[in-house]
Amino acid sequence: MKPRLLINLLVFSTIAIGAIAYYLTTTGKDFFVNKMKEEIIAEAKTEIGNAYKTMQGNPETQNFIQEADKFFAEIKSKPFTFESNQFRAFMDSLRTFGSDGNLTEDENTMLIPMLKRSFTVSKEDGIKIKVD
Repeated sequence: MKPRLLINLLVFSTIAIGAIAYYLTTTGKDFFVNKMKEEIIAEAKTEIGNAYKTMQGNPETQNFIQEADKFFAEIKSKPFTFESNQFRAFMDSLRTFGSDGNLTEDENTMLIPMLKRSFTVSKEDGIKIKVD
């Protein structure tokens, strides 16, 4: 290989790597982190929606769904840590409480804090996923 060709190859590959690194640092958060947040929140909403289908929709159940939607809208714009074991415990409780077709006020007051423990706001930018 000629020395001039090698130097040109090194210069262009350095420029290409620099351009890719710049692109990822400026738009990487939008491209990766926000998409991951949306996926996790959408999956959580789907799980809750599937459990909700078995319930009748009394005012307390409607209140729970509104509180959950408000919480998801709030958490979407913040960095958070998703704890899968906490979410599994929340979903088990939701299915157990909703097995009779309705949620009571006491069950509602227990479920919302359980949901909030599944998605804790973190000080670091981005998203963390804890799987136990």
